[in-house]
Amino acid sequence: MAAPISILITGPESSGKSTISVQISKFLGAVVVKEYAREYLTDLSRPYSGKDFTKIVNQQQQIEKDALDSDSKYVVLDTGPVVLSIWNKVKYNKTNPNINSWLKESQYDFIFLCNPDFPWQPDPLREHPNNRKELFDLYKNELKKQNLSFDILEGNEKNRIDYAIKKVQQRSS
Repeated sequence: MAAPISILITGPESSGKSTISVQISKFLGAVVVKEYAREYLTDLSRPYSGKDFTKIVNQQQQIEKDALDSDSKYVVLDTGPVVLSIWNKVKYNKTNPNINSWLKESQYDFIFLCNPDFPWQPDPLREHPNNRKELFDLYKNELKKQNLSFDILEGNEKNRIDYAIKKVQQRSS
């Protein structure tokens, strides 16, 4: 069986990644790989640390690998190495060789970068309500630096979903 068509949704916090991932996966009948950090941090009863971050990276990479080894036609990834790389740089001012090699080894069929061009949605796990544009630029620059092809999703939710689905259907048919 052929490898699934992989669709990575990336971008800064409160840019619509989870919403877009769920909607695209519903439309395509795809497996969706959720953001493990959200599950892990929600269950944590203390502030997270670098050790927690390493656990998050390792688990996210494993669940992505498991989904991409499945017999599903499509896999939608609600996060990935780009999110974790930017998070590590912003939070800890570090790079992580594991994340960097994961990013270099990954070959996503589609990468959609979500522009945070709508109002901030408060959430106890979100940390940067005032510099989303700056973070978006970090994502865009990282994707370009890695020489990865990507499309930017912007505007309202319907436009983003319609655009992403149209791109996937055009190249998948």
